Amino acid sequence: FDKATEIYEHSLTEKAKTKGENNPQLIDLYSNYANALYNLNKYDEAGKIYDRCLQIIEKEKIKDTELDVFYNNYGLFCKASGDYKVALKSTEYSLNAKRQKYGEQNIKYANTLNNLGTIYDRLGNFSKSAECYEKAEQIVRAVESETSVAMSDVYINKGNLYNRLGQNELALTYYNKALEIKEKHNPEDKKLASIYNNVGTVYQNVEDYRLAQYFFKKSLDLTKKYLGENSQEAAESYNNLGNVMLKTGKKREAISNYLKASGIYW
Repeated sequence: FDKATEIYEHSLTEKAKTKGENNPQLIDLYSNYANALYNLNKYDEAGKIYDRCLQIIEKEKIKDTELDVFYNNYGLFCKASGDYKVALKSTEYSLNAKRQKYGEQNIKYANTLNNLGTIYDRLGNFSKSAECYEKAEQIVRAVESETSVAMSDVYINKGNLYNRLGQNELALTYYNKALEIKEKHNPEDKKLASIYNNVGTVYQNVEDYRLAQYFFKKSLDLTKKYLGENSQEAAESYNNLGNVMLKTGKKREAISNYLKASGIYW
């Protein structure tokens, strides 16, 4: 993402010279730049760029059908910021724009539908969330395959939903399907860390502490590799490992992990 931000920044500078900083044609470029900044945890900078985009959109009265990329990225940003109602509205705009541009049997439409499901999940509308995932899964199966990366993303979200609902067996089924695809495509994918963590949580819920420890450790290893040993995500993994150790009577190891977690948190 560091390299991406450099490319977007250079491209924006060059195009702004000829088109002007507030040209509507730069909206998608601004949006992708903001998304790259957001992925680098530079939320304030990303927010300022999105604010500029909204001002341009309002001033130039750009049609929603021309803003599918912007609304998709802005929806992701708002979801990450906890503003779920705005995220929902923005993602619905993006979905409608993609429906008009590409039709419903299109992978871009399916991916946005999958994103929409995660927002309904955060809002507690689980039936609507499940509906989005089911539709996304059907489209991905039709236009790509059962083993595509896009399908694994749907499986992850379905696993998260069933995990949240306490349906442990279904959660594990979908997490394992996602892992099979992700590990085959890229066993070092940093997104695997969060899946391993979630799988560990499910095994902890069903009191299979051996497997819970195994997946929490795998999550920690990837987290340290990509986010650093002092990241909040690493602290969460240390804390989870501490909980498992405590449950299995390994008090000394539990305390060691708790201390590592607290050293990051504080």
